[in-house]
Amino acid sequence: MGVAFIWAAAANGTAVAGADYTAASGTLTFNPGQTSRTLPVSVLGDLMDEENETFLVTLSNPKNAALGIKSQGIGTIEDNDPPPVVNINSVTVTEGDTASQIMQFTVSLSVPSGKTVTVNYATANQTAVAGQDYMSRSGSLIFSPGQTSRTISITILGDLLPETTETFAVNLSQPVNATLGVSKGIGTILDNDAVTTLYLPVVIRP
Repeated sequence: MGVAFIWAAAANGTAVAGADYTAASGTLTFNPGQTSRTLPVSVLGDLMDEENETFLVTLSNPKNAALGIKSQGIGTIEDNDPPPVVNINSVTVTEGDTASQIMQFTVSLSVPSGKTVTVNYATANQTAVAGQDYMSRSGSLIFSPGQTSRTISITILGDLLPETTETFAVNLSQPVNATLGVSKGIGTILDNDAVTTLYLPVVIRP
C-alpha cells in the first residue's frame, strides 16, 4: 500500500512567488518500499543584488502515514549577484550675470538593487571657488530598492566679471551596498561676460 501527501510551495518567507520562484503544488506518492522522493520547485534568476530569500514547502493530508514534526521545509535562495556600481556625470552651464543658475548632477546605479544603497558626496574647489563661483554642498544620497537614479543640485553664482572657464568637483565616497565607478563629477562654469575695452582720448598737437 502506497503513501501519499499533498504538498505546496508557498510564499510564506521573504521570497515572492512569480518573482523569485514558481509556486507549485501536487501530490507526492511513495510506492511500497520507497522511502525518498523529491519535490521540484523552479527558482527564477535575476541580476539584482539582494539578500538571501526563503519560501516554505508544506506537507498536508497524509494517506497511510502520519505527519512528523518536520512537515514544513524551508527553501533558501542564495543570491549570487555583485553589488551595483555607482557613477556620477559631469555637467557644464553658463553662469548668469546676477541671478544664480542650477547645475544638476546625476548619480546612477549600473543595475537596480534589492538593497538600500547609500553614497556620500561633497563639492571641492578646482579653479572655481566656493562662495564666489558656486555654493558648496555635501550630504548623502539614498537609493531605495529598485531605484537607479538620484540628483545633486549645485547653485552657480552669477557675476559681471570677465573671467576664464572655471571648474569644481563633486566627489562620491563611502558607498554602502554598492561599489564606486566614476566617483568624480566635474562642474564646468562657462563665462558669459564681455571683456571691457577702454578707449583713451588721443590728442594731436600741431
